Amino acid sequence: MAIAEIEASEWEMMYTRASHLRLLDAPVEAPRYRTGLSISERRQRRERKQALLRRTMLIVGSVSILALLVWPSVAFGGTSVTGLSGDSAATGNLSSGVSYTVQSGDTMASIARLINPNDPAGVQRVLEQEVGSDVVLPGEHIIVP
Repeated sequence: MAIAEIEASEWEMMYTRASHLRLLDAPVEAPRYRTGLSISERRQRRERKQALLRRTMLIVGSVSILALLVWPSVAFGGTSVTGLSGDSAATGNLSSGVSYTVQSGDTMASIARLINPNDPAGVQRVLEQEVGSDVVLPGEHIIVP
């Protein structure tokens, strides 16, 4: 047998202040008020979301810091891959990222002098590494480093 609480009328509640109980023949299931995931599953999901957020913030922060560290060196007198300062690279004959078509009579040294008249040897080494050879043919396209 099971015991269940019976709701009393307002009048009974005001004047008697007692609950009324009755005996039941069959067990009664308590109603479920909460449906969905259990508390432990919700905690695990929350922890996974927080871990993902922490990793994302770490990556974004690292990239931002790296960008802030690199920007002043290029903008305020740093050197580019070709050995030119930031100001000289912007005013040179051939700027970085431009595709140059090799003309008849061009050599690696002459192309390097077009890119960086101050230090063509450093640029020539970079060009030779990029092309994979120290010889260029007319009509060949070279991307300026």
